[in-house]
Amino acid sequence: MNQIINQDEDFSSDLHKVEKNILEGDKPNIWNVHIDGNMERKIEVEFYKYAHSVTEKTSIKIKETTVFGFYSKVEQIIDKNTPT
Repeated sequence: MNQIINQDEDFSSDLHKVEKNILEGDKPNIWNVHIDGNMERKIEVEFYKYAHSVTEKTSIKIKETTVFGFYSKVEQIIDKNTPT
């Protein structure tokens, strides 16, 4: 089918074989919230782990801060711990 659509492309090249192996081996993310291990859950959990680690180092309360307040605190921590 590819050879019909892309008549000018050389599908026997080594590069094409490598690309094909990468694409076939790299499984897509599952976003369906009803399936275990979905990306939405992973992202939410990782963000909350990150947020809790920030709140352990600061006095901010996650439920009482804004997005800008949270990320400005993160930048402040980074600036404070970056050698000049």
